[in-house]
Amino acid sequence: MNEELKSDNSLQVPQFSRSYRIVALVIILATALLVSLIGVIIYTDSQASVIDLEPTNITDSALTLVWRSDTPYIPQVLYKLADQNWQVVDSAEQNPWVYDDRDVELDKDNNYVQVDEGAQARYTHHVTIRNLNPDTKYKFKLKGKLSGRELLANITTKPLIAQLKAPDPAYGNIDGLEDNDAIVKFTDPETKVTLSSTLSQSFTYTTDTSSWELLTGKKFIPSELIASVVNPERSYSDIKFSADTFKPLQRIVLPPSLSLAKAQFLAAPISAQAGNWCVTCNDTTKENGGVYNQRPNSAFIGLFGDASKAKIAWQNQA
Repeated sequence: MNEELKSDNSLQVPQFSRSYRIVALVIILATALLVSLIGVIIYTDSQASVIDLEPTNITDSALTLVWRSDTPYIPQVLYKLADQNWQVVDSAEQNPWVYDDRDVELDKDNNYVQVDEGAQARYTHHVTIRNLNPDTKYKFKLKGKLSGRELLANITTKPLIAQLKAPDPAYGNIDGLEDNDAIVKFTDPETKVTLSSTLSQSFTYTTDTSSWELLTGKKFIPSELIASVVNPERSYSDIKFSADTFKPLQRIVLPPSLSLAKAQFLAAPISAQAGNWCVTCNDTTKENGGVYNQRPNSAFIGLFGDASKAKIAWQNQA
């Protein structure tokens, strides 16, 4: 009887060993797959498109982050004190999420909440973070699927402003844009203070001259500031006003948009010339791009948006 038990036990050990090895192998493969998946998510988060990022409208209790992206998305910005650590996975309970100003409104309790129709994906992004402490350093990041992408660190709010002035709006219009997915910025060349505004459906923008005076210590004189317009495909900078009226401001007229230029090129296709790719080959030849290469900012770069995409398109043709 004892001999039979020993014999049975000896037969069961290899069976248990094989099962154990199979389970262990499955666990190892699942762990490797999970780690790889997390790595892909983290990499994707860090690659979120953020172009021409700039803090604007910085006061003692708020600031606005402005940027554009090469693909449309809904931004959710997280913020913390500069000396605090981010969580591995962020949640609304741990960190407040802030949406684009065009996607929020004040509720009956005077809190900013998302509009009923929900947030919209855009190429330009204008996110205002409120209820900050005076003279305090903060850091910000773009919420992602897991860890997100850090935007800015150590941005300091202004010291406490003892006396606020009643708002005194300046306003104006822009011509030359196809839609209102754009942002207007006003910068003081001396103090580098920048105020920003989104556009309404009628292409109207506003800014507060009282805030300008508090932050720059100067009167709001349009001819002494520099304006810029950020839209999905580019930023128009160094726009100067010749008149000092601001109710309304002098109308900003932009050149034809790149999207219109693309339509023109599509109507008259460009062709790649043989040789090595170059943006400026000589005084008259640009981008190895055929007959349209004699126009600045044209040919492949004008058609495909930037030099890297243009080079790939040219190589495919050449």
